[in-house]
Amino acid sequence: ESRATARAWATSPAARELGVELLRPPAAEHWQELSASRFMLLPLEQHIQSSSMVEALLVLTIPIVQRGAFPTHDDLVDMGFPIVVVDRWSEVTAAKLAEWSRKLSPRLESFRRNCLTTGAYWKMITGSMTRCE
Repeated sequence: ESRATARAWATSPAARELGVELLRPPAAEHWQELSASRFMLLPLEQHIQSSSMVEALLVLTIPIVQRGAFPTHDDLVDMGFPIVVVDRWSEVTAAKLAEWSRKLSPRLESFRRNCLTTGAYWKMITGSMTRCE
């Protein structure tokens, strides 16, 4: 359902006005396309988290994820993940994109350097670190 609503919103006039593009680049171009984007929409899938979120963060792209029935994404925000969590895709507006970019972009490099490592993940999983920036 989330993927269908994301696709419907991404093709709406409001999304087109924001410059939203539905991209499925060939595997060889995936990283280049992702790194050229400021944001990435991540609809909920059959599992709670997606590797696409970490891929986006690795190339300094801000993931926008849809809140689901579980508090997982809100917990990640509380842990310092520079991601955006929305209830509905219609919450994505030009003003919000500017706000999120201003707030989260300066944190991306530090987060990648300090938090997207095996050591940091281990500390988060074991509870010896509750926030990473």
